[in-house]
Amino acid sequence: MGKHTVAIVDDQFDIREMLAIRLQMVKDLEVVGMAANAAQAIDLARTLKPDLMTLDLGMPRIGGAESIPLLRAAAPKMRIVVFSGDPAAADLTKGKRPDAIVTKSHLSDLVATIVTLLSKGSARSVGVSSTPS
Repeated sequence: MGKHTVAIVDDQFDIREMLAIRLQMVKDLEVVGMAANAAQAIDLARTLKPDLMTLDLGMPRIGGAESIPLLRAAAPKMRIVVFSGDPAAADLTKGKRPDAIVTKSHLSDLVATIVTLLSKGSARSVGVSSTPS
């Protein structure tokens, strides 16, 4: 099995860097891009077509939830994992539904969620897993 590609989207530089370091520690994951806002995330999705993208919700201008339909259009097979301090603050239903939700206080859960989603192949998961705060 080859490496799965991951893109990281968060408006905070230190969070992006921490996630990149942690995810690079996983043998079958390769971080291929990072973005600080929704416009950059959409461009990454369109050009790199990563297998999975972590997505913060609280970004300036266009929030993470609002960008999900645009990301799905740019890279239909890409998995989206919301990684947010307060995922309950956004409407993540219907077209804004990610593949999974993990709160920022649970980094180990994020890694486990990413590995599980990517091990399921290219079809998106039916449900949204939620990690309690």
